[in-house]
Amino acid sequence: RGKRHIDPVQEEVFVVLEGTLTVDLGKDPVRHELPRGSVLVVQPGTALQLRNAHEEPLALFIYGAPPERGEATFLPDVE
Repeated sequence: RGKRHIDPVQEEVFVVLEGTLTVDLGKDPVRHELPRGSVLVVQPGTALQLRNAHEEPLALFIYGAPPERGEATFLPDVE
């Protein structure tokens, strides 16, 4: 499970290569299950937390731009 955070500047792109990605999006989090082949684009200022909530391995390709500058705000985890 990744840390729940908000990045004020960076857009993040997630491509599910294997398994199923569980992602909680928004300040009042909404949970989404993304199967292999899914692509998720998260705009700056959006709260998110990623996790592998399933038995099978999860492989992701993740790209963020512009480069991180350590400005993310970390939030309490979603259970």
